[in-house]
Amino acid sequence: MPRPMRNGAALDECWAILPRVSRSFALPIRILPRPTGDAVMVSYLIFRIADTIEDCCPDAARRARLFERFRRLLEGDCAAVPELVALGPPPYDDLMRRSNSVAQVFSGLPVGVRIPILERVEEMSAGMQEWSAREVRSMEELHHYCYYVAGIVGKLLTRIFRVYGHVGEEAFRELDARAVEFGIALQMINVIRDVRADAAEGRRYWPSVLLRERALKWEGLFDVENRIAAQEVLRALIRDALRHCDRALEYVRHLPFHQVRVRAFCLLPLLMAVATLRECLRDPALFEAGRAVKIGRPETRRILVGSLALAPFDPLLRCWYRRLRPMI
Repeated sequence: MPRPMRNGAALDECWAILPRVSRSFALPIRILPRPTGDAVMVSYLIFRIADTIEDCCPDAARRARLFERFRRLLEGDCAAVPELVALGPPPYDDLMRRSNSVAQVFSGLPVGVRIPILERVEEMSAGMQEWSAREVRSMEELHHYCYYVAGIVGKLLTRIFRVYGHVGEEAFRELDARAVEFGIALQMINVIRDVRADAAEGRRYWPSVLLRERALKWEGLFDVENRIAAQEVLRALIRDALRHCDRALEYVRHLPFHQVRVRAFCLLPLLMAVATLRECLRDPALFEAGRAVKIGRPETRRILVGSLALAPFDPLLRCWYRRLRPMI
């Protein structure tokens, strides 16, 4: 079992910034046992920094230079910090100012975790640059985009679980075969729920072929007179997302029964995602400016408690999942 990492002050600083830059993963990450939770937390912050570089640098040459500087920082070159800290809107600017602390914590991770993190960051960065100036045209392209944003994170998590002894080799092989589906399932919910905010910033992830099939264009997607057609597109996307969620549940079921906190860490965002899909069907806020679709705090608490209580019991878990899952 790897030893807990050092750099206590930097570690505390990273844990403090986490809830400011993550709405959905700060709570699940805290469920994980230490030091696994430390590794997952810092890997999340590293991906968030890479995402901030991508979002804030439309110039491809500067973006590539900043990714290289960030890579050098993770490898111990503190001279790479100054240009990074000038990036990002709040609260991500605060994270960028703490990029040196993130790098310090990263340096304390086992080599078996550091290497796949660096590999996945490079893969994600290349994928995000590929999609930065493209409109998603088909469901296949949407899945391809979701792979780069979240599918590779599913694979990274599985490797972290193996390094810290939560899964053996046989379980790892079963999980690794399902890890991409787990990540894609969670990203599909963001694509669906955040459609209006994304469109306002020039990001169009709903496949254009689905819009064309219903005589829609992006310019009129949110108009009231097009609401029925837009909801048909929404239902098609939710049906696809639910298929990924069903497969993501199988990922959780292949985690060892006794790894209750690891199972709960995976269950909480998955079940919240399924509940959010249900709300997307019910709430017209999805298409309205100034409002956001989200589940209430009481249900969030119920999902948290249920994830911890039912994590080891697959039959009960399946029943609860079916109750949360919207029927279309």
